[in-house]
Amino acid sequence: MKRTTQRSRACFDRFERRLHARAKANVHPPNNEESKMTTRTSFLALTILLVPALTAFAGMDYPMKCKNCGFTCRVQIGGGMGFEQITGFCVEAGKFVYLQWKRGEKKPEPMAKVWDSATGKMIEIYKCPDCPQPFIPLRRKANDADGPGFDHCPKCGKQTFQVDKAQGIIAFD
Repeated sequence: MKRTTQRSRACFDRFERRLHARAKANVHPPNNEESKMTTRTSFLALTILLVPALTAFAGMDYPMKCKNCGFTCRVQIGGGMGFEQITGFCVEAGKFVYLQWKRGEKKPEPMAKVWDSATGKMIEIYKCPDCPQPFIPLRRKANDADGPGFDHCPKCGKQTFQVDKAQGIIAFD
């Protein structure tokens, strides 16, 4: 019994010496709560850094519907990681068309350029990939965060072309 007491006393003395040494050095071992907090903080910092990179999409696919004439279609705006794209509406084909090229390659040459008197800018006109007729790339409003950036229907011309909220918006890359 005396031997067990001596061992316990020696163990306690070692513990007490370490505790005093740490107190002198002002070093405290992390307790379980501090360890959990450090882990949570590290995980949160990593999440904050990685989530925007994982959720950054190059393009969006919008389901569109005109409230006036009932015209419906899907419109892809923007390119992907491996390609770039120009979106426009071909009047002859009666649909949205997409001119695509590999990212890093030269952008396709327009077939013509015209001056827009309303904005003073030059508008590039491209050949439709589905027919020999020309199309003008979409000109988007910058303040449209929830849609493709335009609201005029290409069929009836009314300002009633909206994202069809009954269908899902698709982000692609």
